[in-house]
Amino acid sequence: MALLRIEDLNVLFKSENSDKSVHAVKGLSLELKAGECLAIVGESGCGKSTVLSSVLRLLAVNAKQSGNIFFKNENITTLSEKELQKIRGKEIAMIFQDPMSSLNPTMKIGEQIAEALKDVKNFSAVDKHSKVIEFLKMTGLSDPEIRAKQYPFELSGGMLQRVAIAMALAGEPCLIMADEPTTALDVSIQKQVLNILKHLQQQHQLALLLVTHDLGIVAEMADSVLVMYAGELVEQASVEKILKEPKHPYTLALLASLPAFSKDASKTELSSIEGQPPDLSLPIPACAFVDRCEYAMNVCASRKAPIIENKQSLLRCWLPHKEQV
Repeated sequence: MALLRIEDLNVLFKSENSDKSVHAVKGLSLELKAGECLAIVGESGCGKSTVLSSVLRLLAVNAKQSGNIFFKNENITTLSEKELQKIRGKEIAMIFQDPMSSLNPTMKIGEQIAEALKDVKNFSAVDKHSKVIEFLKMTGLSDPEIRAKQYPFELSGGMLQRVAIAMALAGEPCLIMADEPTTALDVSIQKQVLNILKHLQQQHQLALLLVTHDLGIVAEMADSVLVMYAGELVEQASVEKILKEPKHPYTLALLASLPAFSKDASKTELSSIEGQPPDLSLPIPACAFVDRCEYAMNVCASRKAPIIENKQSLLRCWLPHKEQV
């Protein structure tokens, strides 16, 4: 049984200065089981982060959300704000993209983690301090006793990301949603943070919903991958199938844009995806990728392809039906 199940999620953002609405997520469905890691990938603006924010209703006030989101078989879209507060940070935790902006600059690190603990159990002050240090140690943060007494501006980016992970763990969740958790970190710190997440996920059987644009991180962390383009699912499969046997032209283009390992780096040219993603405030009746796709056919511009399900993989493309269209 799926721990998290999203059915036909749609999110529209109403423009303040016009009558236009941006259709950021269109009919998205996904499932995530306990202990699994599902990575959502795609270019900036494709709707990845919006999906995560939709789960806990953290969207901006100009957003209109529809569809169903089931957590532990309960439709949490029907919960009141008060009822949802019992899930936020406790059963479902979020690691935001920029820890400096998500942490309170006026509170010490230890105080912020203690805040996350207060609704979990009735700890004494001594027990609470011990748990704060325990969670900081779990993330591999050096000198946790000292760090707990410091403010966010006194820590490096890598340290702050460890603090963000510690705060997420403090509520003892069974699902962690991580939005670009290694953005702006150098390669060595990025590796350390990913190792921490992977170790904690395996140790505690956490489900991990990971948003990233880095396919190297996907290969390292994910069990399955959902590829989004212009707010829609275009392909989903196991990480092995996506990396070795991609089917959708957009997935192929993403993989082709990865830097290749070469002895002579000066001769290595990076592939790019020509053109720009479509304007999501305008109607897109058929395939949103048609203007950038080297395999585009006439049918791609006139009719939306159905989702093909085959051996636990999903694909929205006319290419497999080329002989019939």
